Amino acid sequence: MNGPRVFAHTLVWVKRHLLKQLPVPEIDLLRPHVKAEDVLLDVGAHSGAWSVALSRLVPRGRVYAFEALPYYARVLRGTLWILRKSNIEVVGKPVLDEGRPVQMVWRSPGGEHLTGMTHVAGRGESSLDTVTVNGITLDEFLSGSRGHIRFIKMDTEGAELLALQGARHVLQRFRPFFYIELNETYCQRYGHQAEDVISFFRQYDYRGYQRHAGSPLLPVEAATYGGDGDVWFVPTETEEAFLAHQGL
Repeated sequence: MNGPRVFAHTLVWVKRHLLKQLPVPEIDLLRPHVKAEDVLLDVGAHSGAWSVALSRLVPRGRVYAFEALPYYARVLRGTLWILRKSNIEVVGKPVLDEGRPVQMVWRSPGGEHLTGMTHVAGRGESSLDTVTVNGITLDEFLSGSRGHIRFIKMDTEGAELLALQGARHVLQRFRPFFYIELNETYCQRYGHQAEDVISFFRQYDYRGYQRHAGSPLLPVEAATYGGDGDVWFVPTETEEAFLAHQGL
């Protein structure tokens, strides 16, 4: 893709990071539970807001930033290089239920660039502007000795359940914390509902929690979920410790 455009976009992201315009306040809930040598994942990294925040928690560990669209992966690599974030590695692949090629939608029907909203093509989207990329599963990517997986953030515009279905071994082996964007409309692109994600986690003894405008964390149930928001999913065996460090 266009080199000068990538460079210009990179400088925009670098400036936003340096001016602290990409805050991640939710990181305070995670901080007490992360060790300096842990491995943390940012699935759907885009500008790297989460990746950079997470990198500060693991000075002796590693952050893997998954960004599926080749253009944004290049911009993110350049951004992190300028910021000297050597413990972040960009993985230019979508995270799915199986390793396979998929179409990534990068422009809306009206022709606008989907900044921060690129996604795997869902139902009825095959005619939109797309680029083909090869997907990967987290079970495959983390099959080697990469360290202890402590946390996974997911924001893949509705394809979160697909990513989770390819991470069953990771859930069972590492029991990481999750922070997931869960939007009913986006989930329907792929033939499922937001409540299916909540039910999936329950199969692995996880509980969902959400908070609004500084309120305490409140349990999230599949039958009553409001349909849009960001949800923490916590292993039941660490639930008490997690709730004890709400930072409110």
